[in-house]
Amino acid sequence: MLLNPMDRYCERKGREEGRLEGRQEIKLDVAKNMIKKAYSIEDIVEITGLSKNDILNLK
Repeated sequence: MLLNPMDRYCERKGREEGRLEGRQEIKLDVAKNMIKKAYSIEDIVEITGLSKNDILNLK
């Protein structure tokens, strides 16, 4: 089935958003493991690129 330009655009944007959400989930999983290993909040922020608030919300 051929998609019109708007459908292709929407499909591409949806895939892009899905990839970003997946990356964020991976970062959160890594941060949770780092918290369990007693890493400092500052180290977790530096390594994962997450915000301090994101990490504090995991606790």
